[in-house]
Order: sequence, then C-alpha cells, then structure tokens
Amino acid sequence: MTAGIAVVTGAASGIGRAVARELTERGWLVAGLDRSPAPDCAVSERVDVADAEAVAAAV
Repeated sequence: MTAGIAVVTGAASGIGRAVARELTERGWLVAGLDRSPAPDCAVSERVDVADAEAVAAAV
C-alpha cells in the first residue's frame, strides 16, 4: 500500500487506534478524530464521532 494521508475516526482507542498506529508505522500521515486525544496520529482533533455534523466539520 502506498503511503498517503488518512483520516481515522475513533483513533484514540480500540480498533481505530490500532489502524492509526499501523498506518503511521507504514509512513502514512494520519489525522485522528476522537473525543479523546489520539496519541498515534500526526494530527489529533477532539470530535464526538457519533455526531455526523461534527465529523463533517472536522474533515
């Protein structure tokens, strides 16, 4: 997979964090969206990912 830019929702924990970490390790620039800080991301935006309008505004 060629490195690029990814937006990962739920990036602070669980599957979202695992995806963000894997992409980062593969050279991707990751923007993480979550209610909590996303430690494995180049950019971390605090967003309630259950709020579709908030996610759209963040992206």
